[in-house]
Amino acid sequence: MARNDFMLSEYDLDADAGQCGRRPQLLDLRIGRAHYEFALNSAQWREYRVGPIRHDGGHVHDVYHMVLFTEGNNSFWIDSQRRDSYPGLMVLTHPGRIHDFAPMLAGETTYHHITFTLRGRGGRSLKLDFPSLLSAYTGMRLEAAPTVFDMDAESRAGFASAVRRLTDPIARRERADLFVQTCVLKALMIVARSLQPAPKPSSGESMEDAVATARAALDDRLDQSLSVAALAREAHVTSEHFCRMFKRRTGQSPKEYRQRARIEKALSLLEHSDLRCKEIAARVGFADVCCFSKAFKKLMGYSPSSVRRT
Repeated sequence: MARNDFMLSEYDLDADAGQCGRRPQLLDLRIGRAHYEFALNSAQWREYRVGPIRHDGGHVHDVYHMVLFTEGNNSFWIDSQRRDSYPGLMVLTHPGRIHDFAPMLAGETTYHHITFTLRGRGGRSLKLDFPSLLSAYTGMRLEAAPTVFDMDAESRAGFASAVRRLTDPIARRERADLFVQTCVLKALMIVARSLQPAPKPSSGESMEDAVATARAALDDRLDQSLSVAALAREAHVTSEHFCRMFKRRTGQSPKEYRQRARIEKALSLLEHSDLRCKEIAARVGFADVCCFSKAFKKLMGYSPSSVRRT
């Protein structure tokens, strides 16, 4: 898959830029008395990587990253530890944060990303963490928000659209500052809205009802992509609170519950239908029969094919 880069390194201005006629830009930021000038380093839509790629502890640089994983299940490096990557996962990094988004395991990974800098006098980079930066741009209270989180389908589509516009060849040719920064601002707003605390449930809606609704959704849509963020939004709570209350009431995380529900449905189809393993895997939401067989054996202790032989 071809890479589609949009490089604007010439806008990465030094300390004298503001004194040489550069007008304040849409995403320039003033923190106290210090003025920081925005510069887009790159925007990539559907960057495609194949692993495993060796990681040497990650790297640190003075940029801000917004990375949305869109295809493939793998792992990446953040804060000196390995984290799982999967479609719908958003990762925000700021200057000084250790990271490496290259896939650590065998397989493919695809993601959208936007990288930018904010620099002040003397080329000094802004060191604000990403949630605080979002608060500064949007006015939303997000200082304690997570920087690795699931995005719902609507937010993912909006973010992808903003990145896609940034990589448009016409925009690349024109290098229009306002167009570029408007696209980045749209992406920042989408991320910020995704991090806003969900509204509180109505007085008539209990946590038991919310978990029951989530379980029904998981059971009914085994073959569909259903993120924790989407379930939490339906329950009117944050993703973290939803996971805690779900596990408290079921003894399992949403991911564990969904995996067991898929395998139990697959077992029923193996015992009571003539469908091939490949067809059953697709019906219960596995990308391929190999992943299905591995997950089935891990949970049940025996392979799917052995069910048909008994």
